[in-house]
Amino acid sequence: MTNHVAVSAELQGTIVGSFVEVGSTVRAGDVLALIESMKMHHEIIAPVDGVIDWLAFEQGSTVAIGQELARITESAAVRDVPSPSRTSLSRPGPVGLERDDLREVIERHAVGLDERRPEAADGPVDIGPPVRTSAISSTTARSSNTGHW
Repeated sequence: MTNHVAVSAELQGTIVGSFVEVGSTVRAGDVLALIESMKMHHEIIAPVDGVIDWLAFEQGSTVAIGQELARITESAAVRDVPSPSRTSLSRPGPVGLERDDLREVIERHAVGLDERRPEAADGPVDIGPPVRTSAISSTTARSSNTGHW
C-alpha cells in the first residue's frame, strides 16, 4: 500500500523559495520551501523520505496556517538516492548567501555582531552619571552638567 504524507504550512506567510518540483526525490529533513513570515524565513521540511507527487504553491504565493502545500509518496528506496535539496542546502551558514541581495542584508546586519565589535566584549562601558527619577513624574532623565532637570 502506498502511503501519501501531506505537508502543511505551520504559519501564514509568503513562499520566497521553492526547492522541489513534482517528481523530486526528497529525504526526511530536506528543505522543500521557505516561507517568509514575521520578517523571518521559516523552512518547510520533508517529514519522510519519498517523491513529491503534488505541490500547491509557487514562489510568491501566500499560504495560510494549515494549508496543504505538498504531498509526498513515502518510499524506503529513496534513502539510497542523493537528494538535490539536501546537497544544495547542507553547507554551513545562512540560506540565501548565493543571492547578492540577501548577502548584502546579512553583511549590513553583521556590523552589529560582537565578532565585528571587539570593544563590546571588553567589559562594562561607562555610560555617565546614574539615572534619577523625577519627583514629579515617573519618567527618568540623566542630570545634565548644569544640574537642571
